[in-house]
Amino acid sequence: TNAGTILPPLVSTQWEVGAKAELFGGMLTQLSFFEIERPSTFLDSTNTFVANGLARYRGAELFISGEITPELSVIASAIVLDAKQVNAQNATTLNRTPEGTAEKTGSLFLEWRPARMKGLSFSAGAFYTGYVSANNANQAFLPGYTTYSAGASYRFKAGKVNYIARVNGDNITDKNTWSTAGASLLGVTFPRTIKF
Repeated sequence: TNAGTILPPLVSTQWEVGAKAELFGGMLTQLSFFEIERPSTFLDSTNTFVANGLARYRGAELFISGEITPELSVIASAIVLDAKQVNAQNATTLNRTPEGTAEKTGSLFLEWRPARMKGLSFSAGAFYTGYVSANNANQAFLPGYTTYSAGASYRFKAGKVNYIARVNGDNITDKNTWSTAGASLLGVTFPRTIKF
């Protein structure tokens, strides 16, 4: 009933503490703990888009990047999240998980640069998203899923100009699943995509 109306400003707060360290001869490791409180919204019984109290997100994030060997590098991340509606005008959402919020996510990406094939590199990655609630009342959940990426690149020189030829594939197994939820809408994963 209030389509196009701008809600008054809503205020979020965030606290975070963390540490960084270089381990094993150059692997950058970062660990952080955080808490975010932010206003949420919902459609009330009159079909009006309104504020709905506060949602609280508490979690931990681990991020690792660097070279395992001179030929092999890694980027990895993981998040564990406890999210819930801590106060609400809409009682059906109290202590529920906000829509579209995964409890666990993670990624692992590797790049290999063979010493005997100068300029050539290969990469591969996996990206995981845990199950998410389809709405703020947690009436249904979308399953978790993993997508995979892969690629190759070649650096070369032609005349005085340096070039990189690269081919990348995202969602290479063509995983077809629900990927996002929010505002009473569902989204699906992107299809297999190859870029050169």
